[in-house]
Amino acid sequence: LHDENPFSRGSAAIHSAHDRERLQELAPAVLEDLSTLQKIARLNAAQIKEDLRQAAISSGQEWALAIIGKLPEWTIEPTTPTTRKRREQHSPSDMKAQFVSHLREEGGWPDLFNKLMQFHRKNGVGELAFHHVFRWESDRLEPVHHPDSISLADLVDYHGVIRQAVHNTELFLNNRFAENILFFGARGTGKSSTVKAIGNQFAGKGLRLIELNKRGIHSLPQLLEYLADLTLRFIIFIDDLSFETVDDDFNTLKSILQGGSTHQPDNALIYVTTNRRHLVVERFTDTQDDLFEVDARQERLSLSERFGLALNFRTPIQKTYLDIVFQLAAQHGLDRNDPHLAEKALTFASRQSSRSPRTAQQFIKQYERDFGAKDHASDRRNKSF
Repeated sequence: LHDENPFSRGSAAIHSAHDRERLQELAPAVLEDLSTLQKIARLNAAQIKEDLRQAAISSGQEWALAIIGKLPEWTIEPTTPTTRKRREQHSPSDMKAQFVSHLREEGGWPDLFNKLMQFHRKNGVGELAFHHVFRWESDRLEPVHHPDSISLADLVDYHGVIRQAVHNTELFLNNRFAENILFFGARGTGKSSTVKAIGNQFAGKGLRLIELNKRGIHSLPQLLEYLADLTLRFIIFIDDLSFETVDDDFNTLKSILQGGSTHQPDNALIYVTTNRRHLVVERFTDTQDDLFEVDARQERLSLSERFGLALNFRTPIQKTYLDIVFQLAAQHGLDRNDPHLAEKALTFASRQSSRSPRTAQQFIKQYERDFGAKDHASDRRNKSF
């Protein structure tokens, strides 16, 4: 199931009846491999020891019989899907266990040809079938084995921007027109957390989140080409992006967003987070009044304007900040009606010089550590704002 080969990759790229017919040309080789693998998988220790015993007798090496008799044996335990929380259903380990259960059923593995083809068509090929978060590094996808577990329920949508991002993603998953998104705003306002939570929410519906850092933007065309033929849906996530100047990476990303020579496939969107609305750092020398300033400024603005949807994560006002604190307190099993909670939260925000969701989370962690409800900590170990 993990192997990436012509059959598995072809199965993951079925878009038409013609694709399916072409894949059938591999059927004889696939059926032969399945039959051979079945014979190997169903070998047990008793069979192997008996073959060794007969070989020892026929070769006159009866002295080895005592050693063969002491060789260890093994049993094959049944594998069944695990029970998980609702948002984690259809997880990679469950999908793998469900298919393995078919292998343990009576009958020949060659009969599973169509099931194997359907598995890869639905779940992807190679590691894509067993993980939902990846990093694009050194021109290859590397799975993230322990991604941030944050969910949409952990976030407070205080300006409605999270709802817009979720709706756009739902359109994308339903093969309808959807936009590339620029998430901008102050640090700690939930931009990155929103993208990660969306990735977790829709993993069971064929969505894969691929993290790409700024240093890898030059290889974005290769990544898009690799993803183009697959039936899964992908969000390319570039976090905390900004440019010191208009450079090659700036132009590469701009060209893709505006539909240049590198085509952005229908199964991939680009979600970018940044602290700067226009992505390029403004400097005093950039704003001198000269003949070229208008053109230079228009060029700096041109990238951010290529995103179909720009969502502003504004720093919450005091009331909204306290609403976030109260919601997090309830999630952590703390008393949200504690008369000192709001006062302490505001004091903490003043000390941090920030009223962001991240500040609220940091306050709740400190408050929980000092005043109680420690038994819920493990549920939130991997969540971050």
